[in-house]
Amino acid sequence: MSKLEDYKPEYSELNNLLDLLLTSLSLLNHQVEQLKLRISQLENLITGRPELDEFPARGELSNLLASLKAWVESHGFSGEDREVSELQARLQRLLDISGSCTQIPQRSYKILVIEDDPLTSRLISHYLKDLKTEIIAFNEAEAALDYLKRELPDLVLLDLILPGMDGFQLLSQIKKNPEWQKIPVIMMSSVSGEKEIIKALEMGASDYLTKPFSPRIVSAKVRHYLNMT
Repeated sequence: MSKLEDYKPEYSELNNLLDLLLTSLSLLNHQVEQLKLRISQLENLITGRPELDEFPARGELSNLLASLKAWVESHGFSGEDREVSELQARLQRLLDISGSCTQIPQRSYKILVIEDDPLTSRLISHYLKDLKTEIIAFNEAEAALDYLKRELPDLVLLDLILPGMDGFQLLSQIKKNPEWQKIPVIMMSSVSGEKEIIKALEMGASDYLTKPFSPRIVSAKVRHYLNMT
């Protein structure tokens, strides 16, 4: 019989899809179509990869997918529904089991996220979960500056529009400080105009991400600037 250790890449893919499905449930009112896509992807994965027959909770996963499909068809997608919380709890259990089957090297990178929308910060954490980085999040520039005086992160993800000091002002502070100026800074904003992007890059930003984010692009850019590729 094949050993579980022989199939770490497949378990990593399973873990990623479970994580994305859990995120989709958290954002149910906005991502109904994405939820259906994740369910379909997981069904195709577990039926199309014989090696995943050894996944310890395969039966439980199949039952959960059936429950999710039935729920999607019969509910009005109300985020207040108690079933949402129950399904999230079941998904989290499966995610924990899957994660225990996938040995991913521990990372020591620290990523500083300055974003005033808690939901966006949570999404970023989900997208980067497999990288095993430490996410330090603040919702305003002043608090992030206080942190920078104590710790040096490996990467900064900086929202453009913030309460008080905005992203451009904080970027200027970072690039003026000799101890901070070499830290890669990726600007983030729903503002996608050429003027803002050019200004950010001219001020020293390493890159510019526009919202809504693509999970793969976020992960790829973070890997690149942390030299993880």
